[in-house]
Amino acid sequence: MSRRTVTRTAVWAVPVVSTAVGAPALAASRGCQSVLGRLYTDQSGDISSIHFAGSGPGQAVSAGVAITQVRRGRTVRDPLGNGVTGTTGTAQYQPGFYYVVLSHDQGMEVGDVLTMTVTLSRPVANFFLTLTQVDHLGGYYDDEVWLGTPGFSIVTRGTEVLGTGTQAVPFSSGSEASIHSNANDVTVTWPGSLDQFVVNYVVGDAGERLSQCGQWIGVGNVGYDSCG
Repeated sequence: MSRRTVTRTAVWAVPVVSTAVGAPALAASRGCQSVLGRLYTDQSGDISSIHFAGSGPGQAVSAGVAITQVRRGRTVRDPLGNGVTGTTGTAQYQPGFYYVVLSHDQGMEVGDVLTMTVTLSRPVANFFLTLTQVDHLGGYYDDEVWLGTPGFSIVTRGTEVLGTGTQAVPFSSGSEASIHSNANDVTVTWPGSLDQFVVNYVVGDAGERLSQCGQWIGVGNVGYDSCG
């Protein structure tokens, strides 16, 4: 990758654990806890599943992860094969957290899209996640992210994050991100019950039809309200 370097943490069959960042205050006010996801990877270092400990015996939740890509109007058979998408990284600021990387390779075109679908084994309440490193560098790359699962609200928004996270007005930025800052991060929550969420990561119009560098974001800090 020719822009910000992903700090990889993936180890086969060993989970990496998130620390809650910007988790909804409602959970604490109700005497609840945020149940955080552990990211599991396969032998190649790609995300395979997410597991949540649950709020009590028999309450554990697991989640399957599927990542698809449409590039230049065609569906890519194995987007995980690009060596970066699907790996895990760590936020380089405190409190840190782990994330799944979505990466468009060098040579991506405007409108190319990566879609990450996470399906939970049962519905949970007040699910939340953080999108990290949503940024822009004119002439090189332009991140646009919209959530395919409606009903969410924004919990915390970095100072450089624009948009509402919908397809019409996706999350974006007017600046290049620093890996040591959360200025290009946004945390959202679904106040009701949820058993699946979808993140769409689109190559925006950065001023060049064909970029000479790659671009990426992270999806992490996933969890839910234990009282749900």
